[in-house]
Amino acid sequence: MSHYLPSMTALSCFDAVARHGSVSRASEELNVTQSAVSRQISGLEALLKCRLFTREKKRLHLTKLGAEYARDVADILHRTRLSAMRLMTNGQAAGTLTLGVLPTFGTRWLMPRLGDFIRLRPATEINIVTKIRPFRFEEDTVDLVIHYGDANWPNAHVTYLMDEELSVLAAPELLAAKPLASASDLTAHVLLQHTTRPDAWNQWLARAGASGINGFAGPRFEHYSLMIEAAAAGLGIALLPAFLARAEIEKGALVTPLPEKLRSDGAYYIVYPRAKAYNPDIIAFRDWMVAEIHREMPLAR
Repeated sequence: MSHYLPSMTALSCFDAVARHGSVSRASEELNVTQSAVSRQISGLEALLKCRLFTREKKRLHLTKLGAEYARDVADILHRTRLSAMRLMTNGQAAGTLTLGVLPTFGTRWLMPRLGDFIRLRPATEINIVTKIRPFRFEEDTVDLVIHYGDANWPNAHVTYLMDEELSVLAAPELLAAKPLASASDLTAHVLLQHTTRPDAWNQWLARAGASGINGFAGPRFEHYSLMIEAAAAGLGIALLPAFLARAEIEKGALVTPLPEKLRSDGAYYIVYPRAKAYNPDIIAFRDWMVAEIHREMPLAR
């Protein structure tokens, strides 16, 4: 069956052309001639008996089959490079765990604690991928995802971590200029918005019994980390998980002027494919993280 197996040269050429949409740019990256790249692509299409690219206005575009194949090839090349790097740096193969993480959760909660897990499993190589939008195992090269949302994830194991509780946070200097003694005082303030929690302020205002305030108005931030920085700079009032702003709260850069909190509709979960259910690195990381969450977070069931 080896005559059905493409060469690494052909896969590397295909991957480069797929990323750049150009034979010339792929040839520059690979340091080979354009004709050599074109021959590899033609040979690969002949082997696979399908078109991988179409040409429009001097640019190559992946076909539907080509796009599917490009994801698989990118994953193959990525794992091949990682394996080579492990052998070169450690002299022996070791486990690799690629984590898909929400950006602020990763920087604010996971990074300060990850060293503890690495000390528990020093042979496991950790790779981190961040994305604000939901990960997809069929598209993203990740073994395990820290996910916010609901527990509905087909063909995957889902482990609950904790609920999300949102608190009102503000800079002391802002409150000194514009006091915030009750929810109604928010009329004098800018409400900082998070793009993935568009209705959070309206829900909080309803729970606090405040009326006449537009909970949709205010600048929007895609990452909680930016929202925390904006609140600490006095740009407005934030509604966000206090555990992500622990550093600012502890040093007094942010305070909680109002006691009302909002339990979000979603929760945090660890998710991994059923096909990897017995991966020892995944199991070890899941168990470690669940233990850490339950030790620190009062909202963990």
